[in-house]
Order: sequence, then structure tokens, then C-alpha cells
Amino acid sequence: FLSIRRLSTSTLTEQTRYATMRAGAFLGPVPFLVVGAGGAGGGYASGTGGAGGGGAGGVTESSVTAGSGETIAIEVGAGGAGKNTNANGGDGASSTFGATTVAGGGGGSGSTVGGGSSGACGGGGDGSTGTSLGGSGSVGGDGGDVTGGDNRGGGGGGGMGGAGQDVSSNTGDGGDGGANTTSSITGTSLNYAGGGGAGSGKSDTPGGSGATDTGGDGGTLGIGIGGEVAATSGVANRGGGGGGSYDKGSANTSGNGGSGVVIFKLPSTTAVTFSAGVTHSTSSDGDDTVYTVTAAGPSDTVTIG
Repeated sequence: FLSIRRLSTSTLTEQTRYATMRAGAFLGPVPFLVVGAGGAGGGYASGTGGAGGGGAGGVTESSVTAGSGETIAIEVGAGGAGKNTNANGGDGASSTFGATTVAGGGGGSGSTVGGGSSGACGGGGDGSTGTSLGGSGSVGGDGGDVTGGDNRGGGGGGGMGGAGQDVSSNTGDGGDGGANTTSSITGTSLNYAGGGGAGSGKSDTPGGSGATDTGGDGGTLGIGIGGEVAATSGVANRGGGGGGSYDKGSANTSGNGGSGVVIFKLPSTTAVTFSAGVTHSTSSDGDDTVYTVTAAGPSDTVTIG
């Protein structure tokens, strides 16, 4: 009887150890970065000033504890659509990893509209309406305000590192986009979520510059300084705002917002399975595999273990 009892206790102990080992191999913190998509720059079809730059998407960097077999929702927001009418640029869409959802940026003010859209970071005001306030940033910078009259460049889009540039002078220069933020989750420091530059408001004046590596540049009616240059889009999968359209006297299209991104990493020994709609790439950071998800829809997931 005693020998049977000892055998039973030993077997239960080994089962407990085995279960603990199994859980330990697949249970732990999962560092992640979620970036919402940037808003587009404001459009231009008529008026007497440049359009505002788009606001950047929001950024959250954190970690979550996940176990074997756990399925996590994942979605990457699309950048706001540029416009070639007197309309605000499209707002950026939100991105999601599990319970964390990060909002997109607000679109820049279209010519004669009178105000940028609010979002994670606000879109800049336009230079055609005398006073045009930038949109408010819920987690990042506000869009740049334009004051003092028309014939001005637009205000820069807000970034996660600061507000877009205000414009009060009638030089016609577009405002620069607000500064970006950085993350080293991949093992390398990269820029994310900077504001888009605004369009110029007069000939021979430059559009505003987008934030480094993230935001699009504002359009330029620079006949004597290199010719006309169209607004550019925010950088894909960096969440930057798009550049605003310039005062050309005819329609020209603003830059799209940059799409968002979701990045997470796990020990390289841990298996990962994505649903069919996910587009991703992998890289190494020491003993971890870094997963960079560049496209995923509202029903997509990743399963760990």
C-alpha cells in the first residue's frame, strides 16, 4: 500500500512539473508597438492659400502577457486619402493589437474650409480663410494654426513629438509637420508618427517639410525655385501625415497619410500562426523574432504557440 502511494505521489509530481514546463515555454510578456495611420493633407481646387498638412497617427509601446494557444486580434490602419477638392484630407484609421487600439491622425484643412480635423494628432489649418485653426491632438501634437489673413501657406500637421508649425506671416511658406517619435522595438531606432508639411500659399515659396522619415512634404508652387512640386504622402507603415496641396489656381491632389503598423516580438523558439489576411515580415533581435505586420484587416488574428 505504501509503495503504491509513493508511486502515485511521484506520478502527480512529474505531471505537475511537465505542465509547468509546458506553460513556461509559451507564457510570458510580449513586447509590442502599435501605430495608427496618418491623416492626409488638405486638398485644393480654388482659393488664395495653401492647404494644411495631415496629422500623424498615435503610438503605443507596451507589453502583454500571452500564453500557449492564445489568439490575439490584430489590425493595421490605412492612411487617410488625399483630396483634389476644397476638402479636408481623409482621417487615418486606427490600428489594434489585442486590447490596445490606437487612433489615426486628423486630415489637414482643405483650402477655404477653415480648420484641420482632430485625431491622435491634429491636421493643420489652411491659408485661404484668414484664421484657420489646426485640429486637436488627443494623444499627440495639435495641427498648426494659420492667422492674419489669406495668401498664406497652410499649417503643419501635428506629430507625436510636437505640434505642427503655426503660420502668421504672409510670405506664403507652408508650415512644417510636427516632430516624430522613435522606437527601438526592432533592435534599431526608427522614427514613427511625424506630421505632414503644409502646401505653399504663393508662387516662388516652398511647401512645408514633413517630419523626418515619416511625414509627407507639402506641395510647392515654386516656379522660380525649381518648378511646381506636388505634395507627397506619408511614409507607409510609419503613421506619418500627408503633405497639403498648394495654391496653384487649379485642382491638385494632397498626399495620402502613411499607413500604420503593428510590431511585436517573441522568443525565436515560440511558434506563431497568422490568419490569411495578414501581411508580415520577420527579423531577429538577439534571441527574439520580431514580427512586423504591415497589413491586417478587422477580422485578422495571430495565435501564439
